[in-house]
Amino acid sequence: MYYANNIDAVKDVLDQFDEDARAIKEAKELVTSQTLKADLSRHTWPDPLMEKVRHKLGEIPGRIGEELKTKLCSVMQRNLMYYRIKTISSVLSGTTSTIPEGMSP
Repeated sequence: MYYANNIDAVKDVLDQFDEDARAIKEAKELVTSQTLKADLSRHTWPDPLMEKVRHKLGEIPGRIGEELKTKLCSVMQRNLMYYRIKTISSVLSGTTSTIPEGMSP
């Protein structure tokens, strides 16, 4: 639910920029997708959709790209459990077998 509640903050930043760059146009299309909020609301584990958003925003060059990356980083930092859940997801899916210190199997 966290991402569904905060995707508008990312959209607000994107709306400030022209669609001259392909990456900005694609990022705007992604965050205005009819199903994005519903998809984000249903998922509690980090999923490929969030990674796709991060990747697309990372492709935007220059000042615009830096502002968007900064905003996304700010939003992500407020979600203190994101990286912990992502690590747990990696262990459960078999991507990694290393259990972080402080967590037990």
